[in-house]
Amino acid sequence: ALMAGCAWLFRYDRLVIAEARKSLSYRLEYWQSTIPMIGDHPLNGVGLGNFQRYYPFYKLPTASEEVADPHNWILDVWATLGVGLGSILAIAVVWLVIRAVWRIHQPDQSASILDSEIPHLSDSRPLIAGAIVGGGLCGLLLWLLTGFNFPVLLLCWLAASLLVLSFFPYVQRIVHTTGFLFALGPIAILICLLASGSWQASGIAIPMLVMLTVAQPPAQWAETHRTSLQVWAAAAVAWLGLGFFVYQAWLPSTKAWSLIQQALVANTAREQVALAEQSAAADPLDTEALSFLAQGFVSLAQSADRQNFSAAAMLASEKLDTWLERDRNSFGNWRQAGNSMLDLSAAADRLGLPTGLLRKKAVAYYQTAVQRYPTSVELRVQLAAAASLNRRWSLAEEQIQEAIDLS
Repeated sequence: ALMAGCAWLFRYDRLVIAEARKSLSYRLEYWQSTIPMIGDHPLNGVGLGNFQRYYPFYKLPTASEEVADPHNWILDVWATLGVGLGSILAIAVVWLVIRAVWRIHQPDQSASILDSEIPHLSDSRPLIAGAIVGGGLCGLLLWLLTGFNFPVLLLCWLAASLLVLSFFPYVQRIVHTTGFLFALGPIAILICLLASGSWQASGIAIPMLVMLTVAQPPAQWAETHRTSLQVWAAAAVAWLGLGFFVYQAWLPSTKAWSLIQQALVANTAREQVALAEQSAAADPLDTEALSFLAQGFVSLAQSADRQNFSAAAMLASEKLDTWLERDRNSFGNWRQAGNSMLDLSAAADRLGLPTGLLRKKAVAYYQTAVQRYPTSVELRVQLAAAASLNRRWSLAEEQIQEAIDLS
């Protein structure tokens, strides 16, 4: 089958095979850059979703893109969650795969035992209850966002519940009767995760979770949690955690996101500033609102008259510093701040005001951006241009030479 698949690929899409060596070399570059990142953040990692913010600092000069994950599941969880928690998750998933494969190949399992473990229609009440509760909770959370059609959502959940109810027993029977073929599924996806995937890549992670779930014995949970006290204790913890998540994370972030969307289409800079301030107050942990707030003050300063420009520009600079103090890791933030200072410099020049301090601060922002992304040719050139505006010829020449060497 493997040879036939390779022959088919070579016949219809030979680049998949011919370019495989290059794809592997790219991944080796990602992995090589991720290892020092893990070494600098071994305990807590850089945080979920933050890999791309840190990666440019460690990126190799020969690498061509700023990837959002290392294309390796183990390195992904180590880099974002820390070595300790990442190792626990990796061991747990590998153990689930081994356990599922071992259980399928147990020689002492008989057909009668397997048949007794396969759920029948009369045993599907927990499945129906779970679908109803899960659908209701997801619908409630989605309702907190705007624009969702409840009749369509309800129809989708009913259809999904019926499909699960109808096919789940047959999937279980297939798993137990053709165990060898099914065992290849989790193993194949585990290899994909290790070689090219991220835990954040839902196209790989979700099928693996589904197959691992189906491969586990259906009656095991009931055997290990027989007492109602254990069941209610687990349910209480789950509901408590869900409540904390909704009120401490979901509601603030949703409200802040909604205000930011309004700020994006605001008619005036003052309206944008007001909405950004409301967004920052709604979710103090979200730095995107601080970014919009700073850009709003930059726009206000650009439209100020000669008498009020200096004070407005100073206030805009303070807002940029406040934002960058909270969100220092992304080179894009520092580049955006440098661009804003050059915009303010151009506005001051039109008003006949001195521009030296504004251009000097632009250089400082670009220098930090280069520190966060030392292999970027574009940032080097931007820094050289800003330095030449300040007549810092040696710095400009140095950065141009670095850009030439990198390119």
